[in-house]
Amino acid sequence: MGPTIFEDLASHVRVPNDGDKVFKDECPFYFETPEMENGVYICMRHFVAIGSKILRLYHEKTGCRAFLRYKIEKQYKEKEHGTQEKPKKLAIGVSGGFDLPQDVYTVTEHWSLVRLPEGDSFEIPNPEPSQSSTDTSHLKILDLPKRLATTIAFIQRAESSLLAEERANSLKAWEDDNICLISSYAMNLVQIDNGIRIPPSGWKCSRCDLKDNLWMNLTDGAILCGRRFWDGTGGNNHAVEHYEKTKYPLAVKLGTITPKGGEVFSYPEDSMVTDPKLAEHLAHFGIDIMRMQKTEKTMAELEVDANERLGEWLTLQESNHSLEARYGPGMTGLRNLGNTCYMNAVIQVLFSIPQFRSYYAYQLPIWSEEVLSQFATSSSGGSGSHQSHSLLPVDHIGLQFSKLGYGLCSGAHSWLVPNNHNNTNHPMEGPVPILPGIRPLLFRRLMGMHNTTFATKQQQDACEFLIYLLDLLDQKAKGKEHGNLHPSGVMRFGVEERLQCGLTQKVSYKTEHEWILSVPVPMEAVKNQKEIDAYEKRRIEAELNGIRLPPEDVVRPVIPIEACLSAWAETEQIADFKTPASQPPGAKTYALRCNRLTNFPSYLCIQVGRFTVGSDWLPKKLDVEIELMQKTSQSGNINNLILNGILI
Repeated sequence: MGPTIFEDLASHVRVPNDGDKVFKDECPFYFETPEMENGVYICMRHFVAIGSKILRLYHEKTGCRAFLRYKIEKQYKEKEHGTQEKPKKLAIGVSGGFDLPQDVYTVTEHWSLVRLPEGDSFEIPNPEPSQSSTDTSHLKILDLPKRLATTIAFIQRAESSLLAEERANSLKAWEDDNICLISSYAMNLVQIDNGIRIPPSGWKCSRCDLKDNLWMNLTDGAILCGRRFWDGTGGNNHAVEHYEKTKYPLAVKLGTITPKGGEVFSYPEDSMVTDPKLAEHLAHFGIDIMRMQKTEKTMAELEVDANERLGEWLTLQESNHSLEARYGPGMTGLRNLGNTCYMNAVIQVLFSIPQFRSYYAYQLPIWSEEVLSQFATSSSGGSGSHQSHSLLPVDHIGLQFSKLGYGLCSGAHSWLVPNNHNNTNHPMEGPVPILPGIRPLLFRRLMGMHNTTFATKQQQDACEFLIYLLDLLDQKAKGKEHGNLHPSGVMRFGVEERLQCGLTQKVSYKTEHEWILSVPVPMEAVKNQKEIDAYEKRRIEAELNGIRLPPEDVVRPVIPIEACLSAWAETEQIADFKTPASQPPGAKTYALRCNRLTNFPSYLCIQVGRFTVGSDWLPKKLDVEIELMQKTSQSGNINNLILNGILI
């Protein structure tokens, strides 16, 4: 009976070609993965992982009968209490760095051959790690038909298509961007013989009272505090100011010096560097490098701490706040896949809009059946000889966005995290729990396929991604059974530009349709100038006394959003305008230009232009707070927003 079943299954599989890819990390219809309880079922005709929720419908629509069930089991390795330490290095898999996954838990793969609709299931042994994708020796005990054994071995040993494509799109690892080259100033550094001798400890900034983040200039031995960090911590910039005054190039961070070296920064090269003669340079000021011990975090360790706070390496812990866990429908998080916070923010905003939820999130069954019907028709139900790549559900934009919306809004991936997760004092035991949240791997892959800008792990602009995504959805993600009105219409508006010639007084009009209204920041509209002046006075007095004000005391300019909108609508005079309305055309005059909205969308997306050009012609970011409107009725401040006859 067994061989008959295997022969039947062999007639429903496709022998793979060299260019075939296996999508085995994530179901294209629901966020089901091999780590979940039921695993995934890899179609042996199309090499796509199918989740248990839609497996029967997939079988009915496509006629596919042979599947390879793929399940991953993770178990924590035993560790003694107190042996789990926080990382101290920007390194992976080395002492003091981040643990590799195999150092934290074991991974076991389980495979079984499944036939539908009967539901027959047969355990399949794992291949040896050294086996190639064409080696079927581990399957001999099952006496499988060659066609079936070849396909099973290929799927088992095939690299995840998602990982392969991500690797192809990735640049060098970020560690490669931080290699410390030998400074061009190190070998011939001039040191002043000023009699200064530096003690092995007890250092203090010579211009303030700071006793950490101290840097010693290797030319004159001056000890000064370092730069102020983005969050207000760090130093008072005295070491930088010393370089600007003296142009002495190299400084070493005190507290990082050991017999193996220390952290050296080159101001003219604006980077961390290597000083091959560091021991000699330190000895000039009485420092014996062989007797020094590390007492302070290196810049790399500080960067690890910053990345932990920002959530690049670990789940965001909000270490400075006591937060109540929230979970359930509409409160599902998106995992960071490597600088994808811009994408995650845009997606969360879009699915907070009812029209997007109704069109995509709540219509996932309709999208799934529609895509499956198209897929079944295009693949003709035959085994074929090649993978119909452009027809796979993983490449359907509407389906992937609908799946993403359902995952966020349904609450199926939102629950309370176990209390002992990532607790270094109580090592975890047993199975590795599945954490809440969504990893939108297929969606991110699809965005990168249509625009390579979003295929890498580099940070991108959220505004640019929003415009790109709305255009893509509007063009390629309109379902036949989802109504004619696409939800992006609730954000679309028209901008009419009025241009009046100063010579002839003739007027031209031009209308553009936009998703986002970009407005300037009029600094002359600051509401809290007195508070700003008072803060600046306190800050200067504190710095003179060597005191650093806490970050929470910072007073930023407050600009009302009404002022930004009014500045956008102001009439602008254009000088040296060559008018096409003169006879002959091209007479030089001036023109008056202004904009107005031709309609007001249900949801107005505003981009605040926080970047401006400084007096040195370099771009700089405005550190301001934008005060939003408190009322949306005409009885309040909204009357001030009637611009050119249209209500905003």
